[in-house]
Amino acid sequence: MRFHCFTKKLIGFHSFVAGAAILTTALLAGCGGGGSEAAASGTVPVAMFATDAVNDYAQVWVKVHGIRLVRPDGTAVTVFEDAAGTVTDLRALNQGGARQFSFLAQGNIPIGRYRRADVIVDHSVSLVNLAGVGVTKQFAASFDAPDGKTHIPVSIEAEVSSTTNVIVDFDLENWTETATHVTPSAKRIEDPNLGNDARHREEDYKGTVGSLAGTVPTQTFTLSGRGAAINVVTTADTVIFREDGGVNPVLANGQRAEIRGKFNISTRTITAKSIKIEDARAEEPKVFGPMSEINADAGSFFVEAKLVRGFIPSASMVKVQTSDTTRFRLRRGLTTTKAEWFALAKPAAPVEAEGVYNAETNTLTAKSVHFEGADDDGPGNEVEGKGAVSDINVLEKKFKITLSEWEGFPGAVGKVMSVNAAESQFKNRSGDMISAAAFLELIAAPGAVVKAKGRLDGDVIVADFCQVR
Repeated sequence: MRFHCFTKKLIGFHSFVAGAAILTTALLAGCGGGGSEAAASGTVPVAMFATDAVNDYAQVWVKVHGIRLVRPDGTAVTVFEDAAGTVTDLRALNQGGARQFSFLAQGNIPIGRYRRADVIVDHSVSLVNLAGVGVTKQFAASFDAPDGKTHIPVSIEAEVSSTTNVIVDFDLENWTETATHVTPSAKRIEDPNLGNDARHREEDYKGTVGSLAGTVPTQTFTLSGRGAAINVVTTADTVIFREDGGVNPVLANGQRAEIRGKFNISTRTITAKSIKIEDARAEEPKVFGPMSEINADAGSFFVEAKLVRGFIPSASMVKVQTSDTTRFRLRRGLTTTKAEWFALAKPAAPVEAEGVYNAETNTLTAKSVHFEGADDDGPGNEVEGKGAVSDINVLEKKFKITLSEWEGFPGAVGKVMSVNAAESQFKNRSGDMISAAAFLELIAAPGAVVKAKGRLDGDVIVADFCQVR
C-alpha cells in the first residue's frame, strides 16, 4: 500500500471482533498483588468481547495473549491467558457490516469496581491489503509492558456485582500508523446484538476433557485450558474423530481435545460442531478456510485464511502442500486415500490443514488435511461401522451390526446399527468383488462380521460399500 503522509489513520466503518472472554466457572488468579478491591465478597460471571473494523485492509492479524481487568488500586484479575497466543484476524470478524463476536475463555471474577481492561498482544501486527499482500509493523513502544508484550488499555469504569458483558471497540478509525509502527485505540461500547447467536463465530478451543456425563451422542463435559474451563455439549450432529487416524473415537476424562463451535451467552456453553481427540504431538500450525487452485497432480491447493493457529500468514491466501505421508480426512473425520480426497475436493469447499508453515514461501506442508463444513458444502460425508451381523433381511438387503469399530459418527461398543445395503457394492474377506447374493450367503454364517461404509441417516448406515470381515 502507498503512504501519502508520514502518519495515517486506519479509516473505515465496518465492524470486527477481536475476541471474547466469558467468565463463568472458576476464580482466576490475580496479578499485581492484593488490595482493598480484592477483598470484595463473592464472584460473578463477566463476559468480555471486542469489536470494530477497517476497510483499508483485507486482514488485520494480531496474536492475543491475555485480557486483564484492573481495579482502581492498580491490582488486576486475569480473565484470559494464552502463552502461545491466539491468532485473530480482526478484520475478518465482520460480515456485511455486522459485528461478529468471538469467544476466548471463561471464569469468575471478584465482585467490585474495575476501571479498565488490558488486552495483551504481541508487539507485531500484520496488515494485509486488499490485494492480499501483507506488511508487518510494530505497536507503538508507549504500549510496551514489563512482561514483554503490548498492553492496549480500555476504560470500562464498571461496578461488577452481577453477570456483566463488556464489549471492547478497537476504534480502528482512530488508530494511526507510520511506515513501521501502529498506535492503537480502544473503548467500551454497548451492542444489542450480543445475544444474537447468529453473530457469534465458530472457533477452535483446545484443552483437557473433564466432568464427562451423559450418553452418546448427547454428552456434556468441561474443557479446561488457558486458565479456566468451558462447558461443552455434544449432539447427534457432532463430528468426533481421533487425530491419530484410529477408529473408535470415544470421549474420556483426561483426554486432550480440540473442539469447534459457538459460545452461547444465554446457556454459557459451546455446542460442539466437531471434536478432535488429540494424540501426543505438540500443537502444530494450522489454517482453515475455503479452497482454491486445486492441483491434484501436485498435491497442492490454496486456502483463504479465515482461521489460523500457530502462525501469522504473510498473505491472505496460504499454499498447502500435501505428500504421501499426509493424513487425509473426509468431512466426518473418516480417513481416506490421497486420490479419493483430491477427487472430492472442489473450489470454495471449507478445509483445515495442519503441519509446518514456512513464512518465506507462505506454504504450509500438511501433516493432515480435513474437509469441514455442513452437509451441503463439505465434501465427503462417509462413515464406517464394523460389527457382528444380525437380523438379515435378504429381500431388502438390510441387516444390523453390533458395533466393535466405527469412524465418522458418535458410536459405542455394543451399539446396534442398521445397514441398508440395497444400493451397495460387496466384497468378500479377500477384497474381491462379489454379488449381493453371494454376500448375503456369507453373512448368514454364524459369527459373520461386516464393515459397512456409506452415509449416516439417523442410526442407519446407507451403504455404498460392504465387506465381509
